[in-house]
Amino acid sequence: MAIAQIDAGSRHVVALNSDGEGYFWGNEYQPSNAWGAGGISCNRSLEALRMPAEKTFVSVAAGNNHSLGLTSEGNAYAWGLNRGALGTGDQIDRLSPSAVLMPEGIKFASIAAGGGSHSLALSDDGDVYGWGSNSYGQLGDGSLERRLLPTRVMMPESVKFVSIAAGGDQSFALTEAGELYSWGLNDQGQLGDGTQVNRLVPTKVELPAGVKFKSLSASLSAHAVALTEEGIAYAWGANDSGQLGDGTTTDRWSPTLVAGWTPTSVLFDGEAGTIVRSEISAGIARVTVKTPAHDAGAVDITVTGERPNGEPVDPVLISGGFIYNKVPVDPGSENPDPGKPGIPPTNESCKLPRKDSVFADAPLSHKFYREIDWMECKKYSTGWRQPAGKPLYKPADSLERQAMAAFIFRMEAPKGYKAPNVSPFADVKPGDSYYKEISWMYEAKLSTGYREVSGKPTFRAHDSLSREAMAAFIYRLEAKASKSFDAPKKDSFTDVSVRQKFRTEIEWMKKSGLSTGYRDGSYRPKDALSREAMAAFIYRLETGFRKK
Repeated sequence: MAIAQIDAGSRHVVALNSDGEGYFWGNEYQPSNAWGAGGISCNRSLEALRMPAEKTFVSVAAGNNHSLGLTSEGNAYAWGLNRGALGTGDQIDRLSPSAVLMPEGIKFASIAAGGGSHSLALSDDGDVYGWGSNSYGQLGDGSLERRLLPTRVMMPESVKFVSIAAGGDQSFALTEAGELYSWGLNDQGQLGDGTQVNRLVPTKVELPAGVKFKSLSASLSAHAVALTEEGIAYAWGANDSGQLGDGTTTDRWSPTLVAGWTPTSVLFDGEAGTIVRSEISAGIARVTVKTPAHDAGAVDITVTGERPNGEPVDPVLISGGFIYNKVPVDPGSENPDPGKPGIPPTNESCKLPRKDSVFADAPLSHKFYREIDWMECKKYSTGWRQPAGKPLYKPADSLERQAMAAFIFRMEAPKGYKAPNVSPFADVKPGDSYYKEISWMYEAKLSTGYREVSGKPTFRAHDSLSREAMAAFIYRLEAKASKSFDAPKKDSFTDVSVRQKFRTEIEWMKKSGLSTGYRDGSYRPKDALSREAMAAFIYRLETGFRKK
């Protein structure tokens, strides 16, 4: 049996298999009704949940003594000890998953089980609901009253959340722009707002300059951690056991960088390079090294370093990590992919796959080598130029919305297009990178952007492109072929139902052979689209779908 999703509580673990069936295991010192098997004994090995009739879950969450499950229809179920956290309108313990009494007309997109006998859910329109204990304001409704039914959090004006996390007696949420809000108990700085003041409603946390959070997780006690868009970790709250990872045992009242390490030497096939500059910016250690003389070809790099407390780090070997060119290359500056506007016309005579990789990080063995190589051959992507050696494609990186605009613009190559003097978007102005491409996307009715209170939409050029947005862009691009498409009544993906905003577009992608989804049967519409996946979609579109 393959486990598709898992979550750990204080004394138990809940999990889902690829068919949406639930399982659990837990500590022998707690009754099994904390987990939902329906018995009175404890389990040290995996045990099946007593699932609701004809229901499967798409996600589960574990708290201290209760658990939650979410169906593909957006309905929540709960089981375990009940101090209101089950959302059933009473405080009766449940030995198996029981339906949460849902607010009228509301569907949940995600769930979170807290350690303080409270639960959270994010609705599909970006609002948060809470129920259960509320002694410290962890339900965010402005009161300290226990709620036995899902109650809407007092939402900040003009704010929509995209993810949530439930801590011990505190709650957290992230906006699409990477902003953090928190509410509830704050005696150890676990809200991260720089104080020890409890908050009864969501309160915005001031993040370090230039930092945006992409995901977060809250412990069921008194600390939390978050990742930035660059994969850098920050933590805050209680730190008595060093759980914040900053090299101390001092509580932190604001997001604090998890300690990494700084390179102290770089060897090229055993020959030392000269470190000319070393700095930490936005949590990333950046080192500029003058390379020693060497014959052309690939060399191994060995990096040594130390942690903030002076502790040495084991050497890191990067096989073939640097390539010496036969001819010196002007280092220039990093070129933001997918290249500068006005690149050469599309090359229609690509002979693929080529026997030598164009990009240093997309070798012949790469899963999407053919597609990535084709992207460069067609001049849709130039990658990032390096001081020496081949450019980088960065296959696993999230694709920015502006890069998608550039890719599509180059595919269509609209002749004689001239960008307007007045931008259609509030956050993109003439002279910005890809202004022409983004403006064309708007005028071609491929992107309407995001509606704002000010009235003028925003494009959010540097945001990661979601998989559902990608489907929408391509569906609109292929309007002639897609306009007659009728979405099937039966869902093709386990996580895309009739309530999904872009279900038609996603179903069309499936029908057209442009996307097969994941092996577990999901499409993952909210996930950020990787650069390698985008290469595959564009490749299939031009070489397959458009050739039919």
